[in-house]
Amino acid sequence: MKKKNKVIYVGKAKNLKKRVSSYFNREHEDEKTINLVKNIEDIETIVCNSEIDAFVLENNLIKKYSPKYNIALKDEKTYPYIKISKEKFSKISIIRTTRALDTKSGDYFGPYPQGAWFLLKTLIKIFKIRDCNKDMEKEIQRPCLKYHMGMCPAPCKFKNIEAEYRENVENAVKVLKGQGNFIIKELERKMISASENMEFEKAIEYREQKNEIEKALNNQVTEYGRDIDEDVFTFIHDGNLIFICVLNMREGKLLGKISLTVSTEEKIYSEIFENIVSEFYSKHPIPQNIIFQPEYIESREIISEWLKIKSGKNISLHFPKIASRREILKMSVYDGMSYPSIAEVTGLSINTVKTHMKKAYQDLRERLYMQHLNLLLPFILLEMKNKHLL
Repeated sequence: MKKKNKVIYVGKAKNLKKRVSSYFNREHEDEKTINLVKNIEDIETIVCNSEIDAFVLENNLIKKYSPKYNIALKDEKTYPYIKISKEKFSKISIIRTTRALDTKSGDYFGPYPQGAWFLLKTLIKIFKIRDCNKDMEKEIQRPCLKYHMGMCPAPCKFKNIEAEYRENVENAVKVLKGQGNFIIKELERKMISASENMEFEKAIEYREQKNEIEKALNNQVTEYGRDIDEDVFTFIHDGNLIFICVLNMREGKLLGKISLTVSTEEKIYSEIFENIVSEFYSKHPIPQNIIFQPEYIESREIISEWLKIKSGKNISLHFPKIASRREILKMSVYDGMSYPSIAEVTGLSINTVKTHMKKAYQDLRERLYMQHLNLLLPFILLEMKNKHLL
């Protein structure tokens, strides 16, 4: 739909005739649809082979043209990420952007609502990773001041330190993934060894590095007892407002939260949930697992396919429905459903289903025991009375 050669709205539909006719065959009550129809000068259609093809095309066209009547996540807060570049001598930096992250050029960690700069400085101080913009393919004759201050090993000049430099980068990545306990133990071992060898300056250096890593790790909140990469995606549509809140779990650590409010006033939409999810993950890293509310389970297939195309791998989507142990027990015993089938229906993991079943059986045994006890107790009392024990 164009006005003066400008695209004002992009939308998809399974039935194009029905969708387009709906704008002209009846009177509209909402102001935004009335304004949209008034501004239509031309309509173009593209027939796609499948619904997912249409969804991908719609998403790409919205990003390309930024149509007036399509919803856009414009008021999003830009929390910083820490980036480790994919180079021979990797660079560490802070990235703050609302555009799509360039995952081909580096690995991203975050977002960090707070503490990103402290963590960056800590990693540079401990692991001596460069943060400059120099071209590492060229050999520079004189290293910068940071080399002379002991803050950088100058890979711009000394190309024979690649193995040691790579090890430092790998250790920094472990800290960013919340695996710093391994590094702490290694530093403790080195500290003790240096102290026993009378190398006290080295021992002090290892101790300071250990303390800095512990501080960095204390800023990360442990949420799960297991390592997992997932987002908890909450979507609420109320009137002309959409509220989105996404919790970012990485390696079992709650790294941050992204929250934003979007106005739908003067916007036209159909599959609003699918559009918001696709736009959000066009700008943010896609984790291995995403948890959505159960009422959006009908969008599972199309979102799953889009995420697979976008990330190049299968992403696990979960729509957990809070099911009581009684319901799960009924599904297993009465309906004869397998654990994987129950997990699929409820949106729970198979291990969670097994745990609920175990506790349900335990509750059942306790209740049966109490029922038997209630039946048996009057007879015991009667027998004791007959024997004049009461």
